[in-house]
Amino acid sequence: MYNFHEYSYLVLARSGLNFNGDGAPGAGMRFFITCDPANIQHIFTTNYHNCPKGAEFAAIFDIMAGGLFTIDGELWHQRRVKFVGVISSPWFTDRVAAHCRDKVKDHLLPLLARMASTATSFDMQELMVRLMFDMTATAVFGVDPGFLSLDMPPIDASIAMDMVMEVGFLRHTMPASLWKAMRWLNIGPERKLHEAKKVLHRFVVHTIERRKTTRENAGHDEDEEHIFTTNYHNFPKGAEFAAIFDIMAGGLFTIDGELWHQRRVKFVGVISSPWFTDRVAAHCRDKVKDHLLPLLARMASTATSFDMQELMVRLMFDMTATAVFGVDPGFLSLDMPPIDASIAMDMVMEVGFLRHTMPASLWKAMRWLNIGPERKLHEAKKVLHRFVVHTIERRKTTRENAGHDEDEEHIFTTNYHNFPKGAEFAAIFDIMAGGLFTIDGELWHQRRVKFVGVISSPWFTDRVAAHCRDKVKDHLLPLLARMASTATSFDMQELMVRLMFDMTATAVFGVDPGFLSLDMPPIDASIAMDMVMEVGFLRHTMPASLWKAMRWLNIGPERKLHEAKKVLHRFVVHTIERRKTTRENAGHDEDEEVGGDILASYINDPDFANDDLLRATLINFMIAGRDTIGTTLPWIFYH
Repeated sequence: MYNFHEYSYLVLARSGLNFNGDGAPGAGMRFFITCDPANIQHIFTTNYHNCPKGAEFAAIFDIMAGGLFTIDGELWHQRRVKFVGVISSPWFTDRVAAHCRDKVKDHLLPLLARMASTATSFDMQELMVRLMFDMTATAVFGVDPGFLSLDMPPIDASIAMDMVMEVGFLRHTMPASLWKAMRWLNIGPERKLHEAKKVLHRFVVHTIERRKTTRENAGHDEDEEHIFTTNYHNFPKGAEFAAIFDIMAGGLFTIDGELWHQRRVKFVGVISSPWFTDRVAAHCRDKVKDHLLPLLARMASTATSFDMQELMVRLMFDMTATAVFGVDPGFLSLDMPPIDASIAMDMVMEVGFLRHTMPASLWKAMRWLNIGPERKLHEAKKVLHRFVVHTIERRKTTRENAGHDEDEEHIFTTNYHNFPKGAEFAAIFDIMAGGLFTIDGELWHQRRVKFVGVISSPWFTDRVAAHCRDKVKDHLLPLLARMASTATSFDMQELMVRLMFDMTATAVFGVDPGFLSLDMPPIDASIAMDMVMEVGFLRHTMPASLWKAMRWLNIGPERKLHEAKKVLHRFVVHTIERRKTTRENAGHDEDEEVGGDILASYINDPDFANDDLLRATLINFMIAGRDTIGTTLPWIFYH
């Protein structure tokens, strides 16, 4: 048991990093043990959702039932998002780092120094166990159990945790009926596990109670950090808060729950996009260079007195308005126009604060009578309303005159979800219906996440890079050399089309169709793809009723498209069959580490069990991949 890792190392080293084995006779158990990085990458990253832990795993680790370690699917995703959000917050990481530093400085080093001065022998492994347990418990509970101390108290909880993992391992090695019988009889390792569970239960209950006591005496600072970082969702703002800041009703500042989460995701996506941050940084730099510095220089040359705070307010307002609206209101300028909108914003926040300090019935009465601060707020709202309407109109005018680049960035980055492709677009590209190119909304998001996960995995990119390199080295260069030696004329564009098609097909299907070869076979599939895109473009230029009539009559470009679809259908079916044959002959290794091509990651996905959907999806990727390679390859050869 204690040499299991050493034994596993020897077995895996001798079996090529992967080991298949059977359990006890009659148990019906099979084991697959791997330390191959490609397999591990596949299971834990590129194809994690296809490797659920399942009910049996949850039963084995029943003490953790319902926790992140034993659940699957959407529930796992939701809890993982929360967990990652907590442990990646700067507040959490700073606290943990500070505690670890203090633990080593104030406990470990003095303990080692004392043992050294008294020539006391000690077990270094035990000290490390105590140190790790204290640091982990502090990160989880916010309470230091103090196992690493001069009196060296018993570490029952740590020993109990080891027992949980040890018995969990043993349960994996025997039929479920056997360990469940042992649990029922309370014998063997199951008896030890039962005692370990009681120890852990007592430790957790006791530590939680200590944490509650600590929080009650901690003061407000810790509570505030807790509210705004680790436990934000448990502190909704509520309807009263939204009423107080009624001018912002419905905005991110006043909403709660799932709606808040959705809008925050969108907002964070916008402000963290490189396009947005680069634009804002450039504007801020230009604002300081072209407006603030010349204004300060002029005032200095004319010995004009000025209010530096007012200049900063004008600068901040212009920068903020430009980031929000894309329009510079120009409050920081030589003529120093009145900054009514900024003053109105201050009034909104001031009256919001005052509303917090009085009963709702009082400020609502003042609002109804239009007196006191509510009168000022009413005027401030009108000023802000005029400013926002005027600025939006300026922005619309600017966009109309801005050209296409800015609109394209807006559509495809910051505001993509507001431009659905729709049913008409899907009908035009019906050969790709259901694929990533034609769908919208949450389904598009889910499939894009899967696709990006596949193509961004190191294993996939390494395979594609290796194939592209070999394709150029073993096919393109020898072909060019032969043509040069025989003084044969050739069409360079056709060679590039063949090269791009072979590269794309290999990335998508894991099969090289071999169009770039000495015998130069016909490239019907590539021509058919061109026809699909050409007729798709033509469909965009005419009423739907016209091209649908042509399709029904099977005339004109629709006739060509009909033939192209049959060619592509044959190519995809034939290539998938070749890929299946390749996988069947590849042995278990390739099956276990699927991900070197897109098809391998989709073919066993239950979401793509429909053959038509799988074909449409692969055609999507073929067209997109070929066009992407086509736009980059000329630059590679140029450089």
